[in-house]
Amino acid sequence: MAAAAAIINNWEDILDVSPASTPFCNQTHDDSGLSVGGAYQEESQSMIELPICSSENSDADHLVNVNAGEGPPRITLDKSAVPVSTRFKGQRRPQVFTKRTRPKSSPTSTPIPEPVHHEEHDVRDPYEPKDDLSTPTALIELSKEYRNKFVEGYAEDEFFKTKWKRASEPGLEKFAGQCFFTDSSGLLYMRTGSDPARLCVPRKEVFPLIARLHDSPYESAHEGPAKLALRINSRFFWPTLRKDVRDYAMSCDICQKTKVDRRAKAGLLRPNPVPDRPFEWISFDLITGLPNSDGFDAAFVVVDRCSKFGLFIPCNGTLNTVDFAHLFILNVIFWFGIPDHIISDRDGRWISEFWRAVAEELDIHLCLSSSHHPQHDGQTEIVNQRLETMLRAYVQGDRQGWAKWLPALAHAYNSSIHSATGYSPYFLLYGFEPKGTMDFIGHTNRYEQRPLLVSEKATEFVMNMELHRQRARDAIAMAQEQSARQYNEGRRVETFPVGTCVLVNPHSLELVDVKGTGKKLVQRMLGPFAVIEQVNPLVYRLAMPSTYPMNPVINIEHLRRYREPDLISTDVRRPILPDPRNSELLAIEEYEVESIVSWRRNKYRSNRLEFLVRWKGFSPIHDTWEPAAHLRNAHKILKEYRDHHDLTR
Repeated sequence: MAAAAAIINNWEDILDVSPASTPFCNQTHDDSGLSVGGAYQEESQSMIELPICSSENSDADHLVNVNAGEGPPRITLDKSAVPVSTRFKGQRRPQVFTKRTRPKSSPTSTPIPEPVHHEEHDVRDPYEPKDDLSTPTALIELSKEYRNKFVEGYAEDEFFKTKWKRASEPGLEKFAGQCFFTDSSGLLYMRTGSDPARLCVPRKEVFPLIARLHDSPYESAHEGPAKLALRINSRFFWPTLRKDVRDYAMSCDICQKTKVDRRAKAGLLRPNPVPDRPFEWISFDLITGLPNSDGFDAAFVVVDRCSKFGLFIPCNGTLNTVDFAHLFILNVIFWFGIPDHIISDRDGRWISEFWRAVAEELDIHLCLSSSHHPQHDGQTEIVNQRLETMLRAYVQGDRQGWAKWLPALAHAYNSSIHSATGYSPYFLLYGFEPKGTMDFIGHTNRYEQRPLLVSEKATEFVMNMELHRQRARDAIAMAQEQSARQYNEGRRVETFPVGTCVLVNPHSLELVDVKGTGKKLVQRMLGPFAVIEQVNPLVYRLAMPSTYPMNPVINIEHLRRYREPDLISTDVRRPILPDPRNSELLAIEEYEVESIVSWRRNKYRSNRLEFLVRWKGFSPIHDTWEPAAHLRNAHKILKEYRDHHDLTR
């Protein structure tokens, strides 16, 4: 007994006194309120009196039975058993196990031979659960009310009705190949081969079961339809399982608004028609955000789609609609005539009623782009990049003098060979190349020979010029076809009929107002919004509330079809994400302005004036561009910045 006492005294030094180290405790209730029963409980209590942990050097001859004498065999613990704790003080990890031994009457008693165990065939019903009572088992079962719903549903289900009645017949003998069978409570199960039995779910309980598993954070947490179907199929069965799971998951409001669309982008590139003559089709844009130079802070860029001739005109970014009309007439119409078509973005000056009235009076067709879709006016965007690149090369010494470089850079651009046409814009527009310094060195003649008299081959000259322009138009058409083919690779075609509901991407449309790293947790899509007009195959007009201060004409790139739930699944209460623009949290959430860093003109938002704001308590990486309407509570800081930079509008 001394040895045993010494070992027992060291028990608490070796193993943790915790629920994890006492697997045989008698616990019949847990914190969740579920009533559980230990199948191991009764047998283990009849077998185990007191565990003994053996030391590292103990062997079979030194095993001590603390209840020596008469009685059932007891449990001793040896170093070859499974451990029940994870914290040990020794260098080596002691092992704990359970083993049945015969009691020893005295040290000199003869050993009693171990009983011989014979194999016994398992004659239990193959459909009864084969519980292994050598391990702890928790028994949890359905409530009586929920079980009755299943039983009543079997009697009404068209698929399970006959199968449930046949399996519930009294005296039906079970056999190994039986597919459908019932238990004592009347629940119907389905088994295929050696696979575990699966509970059959009647039709009226299908969507409540899917909702319970799909929406629960402890089960699938809005898992995709494929994984959710595999999860459900391992435990339940009904004939349309995969279809119902897919319909429910694909029409989930939360999944549609929070998950990223991994499909190919929608919408194909549709090139504009090739013009027949110069300045029949033109495109223009404003480059804003430039420093003040000779009273100008913006550049007005005009590009002819036929000859690719470019005009770089300095102007003010704050000019109104009337001022812009005068600028356009003086620099375009008086020099090249009235164009038939104008391509531009949706600047506030160009969508105004005045400019629309002027265009209608002059019979000019306005082709305005949709929100955040620069591909519509790709030609001008490329010329803008070219002009900005050339300016950066010459204004490093004096950034305030960029305006004086525009005439020289316009000459350099128009006299270079264009990659799309194979001609210079000067030649296609005027029929000759302007003489430059290189002509004095090479003694070259780079223009179409003009006749000296009217009667001398005038027709031939016109035909030659028309031939050059025709070649240029053919080259433009081939370049557009190649660009469209490359752009459309991997893209898909999709249409939204009028009346359908769509979701809008707030990230690509710059509608996210959250500061800091919280931007990553903003839902991926907003809506749904109804389609009220299809402007063209790629642009749609949506019915958007006044809480979204943006143009409701949106390109298909920023839209995704909203799948409404089926009528059968609408009986289940389904979670819906609220509209963040109407959320009370966002309505009262404000950030304090520390300073205004810079300003710009946002051409995608009707050329509105925006300010780069430094927020108090946030680092510079969290600076955001905000319009003046968002800075009403920082009126003093905004007024000082406007006065300092002479921003009247």
